[in-house]
Amino acid sequence: MKEKKMNIKQSKLIEYSIISLIIFIIGVIVVSFTTLFRNIDNYILFNLPFFWTDLLTKIMIVITSVVSTEVIIIMSLIFFVWFLFKHEKAKAIIIFLVPSITATIIWLLKKIIQRARPIGYQLIMETRNSLPSGHTTMAVVFFGALFYLFYDKIKYKKTAIISAIAIVLLVGVSRIYLGVHWFSDIIISVFLGLSLLFGYIYLIRKYKFFDKNRKIILKK
Repeated sequence: MKEKKMNIKQSKLIEYSIISLIIFIIGVIVVSFTTLFRNIDNYILFNLPFFWTDLLTKIMIVITSVVSTEVIIIMSLIFFVWFLFKHEKAKAIIIFLVPSITATIIWLLKKIIQRARPIGYQLIMETRNSLPSGHTTMAVVFFGALFYLFYDKIKYKKTAIISAIAIVLLVGVSRIYLGVHWFSDIIISVFLGLSLLFGYIYLIRKYKFFDKNRKIILKK
C-alpha cells in the first residue's frame, strides 16, 4: 500500500510541476505589476516590531543560518560522499546536482525579477534581491529530494512529511520575521520549489537513475 502512494504517474508529475510553475509566474507578475499583495506585505512588515524579542530573534537567526543555501550545498556534499560510500552512485549524483542546479536557477531569477527587499526592518544584512527566497525554495527542493531518495528506508513516512513541511514553514517565518523578505516572497517561492522538485523527480524517473531495487518507485 505504501509503495502505491509513491507510484505517481509521469504525466501527473509533470502536470504538478507545470501548475506550480504557472502559479509562481502569476505570483511574480502580480507582485511586480499590481498592488494586490502590497497591503498584506506592508501590514505584516509594519507589525513585525511587536513580535521582536531578543530570544526569538536569536532562534530565527539560527533557523535561517542552518537552512541557508550555503549550508544546504554543504549538506548535499556530505550526502554525496555518504551515498558514494554506500555504493549508490545515482543517489550521490542526484543529491549533488539538485541543490546546485536549484541555486543557479534562484540566482538567475533574482537577477531577472529584481524585486527589492523590505527596507528599515532588517535584523540581519542581506544584499541580493528579494524574489525568489533562496532559503524557502532550497528548503522545499532539498528536503523533498531527501524524502524521495530515502523513501524506502523511512519507517514513519507521514512524520517525515510533516517534519519537512514544518522545516519549510519555519524557514519562511524566519525570513519574514528577520525583515529580509516580504510575505508574498515566501508564498511564491514555495511554488517555485514545488515546480522544481516535481520536475526533478519526473526526470529521475523518466531516465531511470535507480537500479532494480527502486523499480516500484520508478514505475510509470
